[in-house]
Formats: sequence, structure tokens, C-alpha cells
Amino acid sequence: MKTELLYRLASMSREDYQIQGYRFGSGIPRVAIVAGMRGSEAQGLYVAAKLVQYLKENEQAIASGSEILVIPSVNPYSLNTVRRLWPLDHTDINRMFPGYAQGETTQRIAAAVMAAVQDYELGVNLTSTPHPGKHVVHARIHRLGTDSVQTAEAFGLPFVHEHEANPQETGSLNYNWQIWNTRAVSLAGGRGFEIDEDQVLELFHGVLRFLVVHGVLPNSAVPGEAGSSQSRPSRVVQDKDICVVPTPRAGIFSTRCRPGDLVQAGEVLAEILDPHLGEVRSEICSPIAGTAFYVYRAPLVYEKMIAFMIV
Repeated sequence: MKTELLYRLASMSREDYQIQGYRFGSGIPRVAIVAGMRGSEAQGLYVAAKLVQYLKENEQAIASGSEILVIPSVNPYSLNTVRRLWPLDHTDINRMFPGYAQGETTQRIAAAVMAAVQDYELGVNLTSTPHPGKHVVHARIHRLGTDSVQTAEAFGLPFVHEHEANPQETGSLNYNWQIWNTRAVSLAGGRGFEIDEDQVLELFHGVLRFLVVHGVLPNSAVPGEAGSSQSRPSRVVQDKDICVVPTPRAGIFSTRCRPGDLVQAGEVLAEILDPHLGEVRSEICSPIAGTAFYVYRAPLVYEKMIAFMIV
């Protein structure tokens, strides 16, 4: 393992801001794994740390002529202060790519990360969504004409979300990676600022499976899957396949549904209670049969917020 300082920003009042990268193997830049671009992405940081530990202990198993780069934390300032966005001006580093080396702070950070990862064949971004609820673990790709569903299926996760990029997302690492001809996939799941140990293990094994399928690690790398080089089948969904269920009223949110649950059309998914009287103001019923892809998790809810996404 080689530890490399990818970017440093001097600070007058605290320790310098640093981005560390960990390189494994040598030769062709095969896979870059990036996490921790937002302060809410502790789960991605944890998965990346487990990958660094695993690759350090098993570096000899990496295919000859292949290099892996892991960047566990792009935004340690926000992680340390438990803030989702860059603390000084509330900008999102994952909306600043490809970056600008002479620009504002977050543009310079994005430029440094892009310079480090743009030559890799495959890119993995352990990311999160801005919604205040919990998603099932899934792989996400942008539909740019250069994307590859097959690349995303190699993780063997339950879902692959093939997404139409909105204008804001053209500044994301995933989008710009693909512009620079890296086959890029984002992995998301869980809820911001929280760690779900089961999902961490699912993501960790998914990345190992991905490395096996692409010939970077041997077939024995994934626990319980020795001798198999095939990923598990994933369900590919597009934006049109996801039914968004909003909240009809504000109040206390009492859900009966968890991410990944199978639901029936007309099934009561949650109740919204009056915060003073405790009476049921409204029931939220599933408009279709399917799988709960996202579930709102905060105790209080406003009117017209996204309560559920059903696939």
C-alpha cells in the first residue's frame, strides 16, 4: 500500500485540510473508489475504510498490472463538524466537478480529486442522496450514452437505477467521470449521518464482487462466494419506474414500512398524526404494488414532502 497526499489546504486556526489516497497494486489504473464527499456520508467512509483494510491485507491477490486507488474522505471538514455541505459557504463538492484549480475552495478540491481519478477505467463513488429518509442499497448510473448497465450489475446489488441527470448533476463526479470515458457507478443506500451495519456489509461485499467480475481480484475474494465469478442479478429500474408518494398533511410521521419491504396497492404505509391531539390526520396508502425503494424516516413531516418511493 502506498499512501499519497492528493491535496492540502493550509489553515490558520486548525490542522491543515488534507485528502489522502491509498494505492494498491501497480500498473494500469483500473479502479478508483471515492467516498466522503459530504459530511453526511459516514456510511460510505466506513465502507471505504473496510476496503483499505482488506486491500492492505490482501494486496498480493490483486491481479498483476492492475492498480486500485481508494480515497476514503474528500471532505473531512464536513465529516468532523457533522455538516452535509462545505462548512464555510455551504457548497456541495459533488456539484463542482470537473473543478477549477484557480477557483473557489470547493472548485479547487474537485479539480484535485478529478486529476487523481480521471485516468482510471472504472470509477466507484460511495455517495448518498439529499432526502431525509432511507434508501435500499443500490447502484446508480447516469444515462449519457456512455453508461453501462452491465458495469453496474457487476456489484450484484438488488437494484440498478438508470437515472436521467438533471442540470445540477452535470457537476457531479459520476457525470464527469463518464465524460472522461471512465465507466462510473455511484453506490447509495441508508440514511445520512447514520451507519447501518448490514448495509455496510452489503456494500463492502458488492465492491469486492465488482473487483472480482472485472478480474482485479480472484474469485475467492468475496466471503461465501468462492469459485464464482458471476455477479448476482440486479433489477434495473429507470426514473419512470419509480412511483413517488408525497405527504398529504403535516404532523407526526408514523411509518409501518421499511426500505426493501414488498407492499400491495392500497396498503397503509404510514399515518400522519396531529402533534397536539394525537389523532390521525391522514393515512398514506401505496398507489401500486412493488418494493419500497425509499422511506422517509424523520419524526415530523411537512405537507407535500416525499414520503415513499415505490418501485
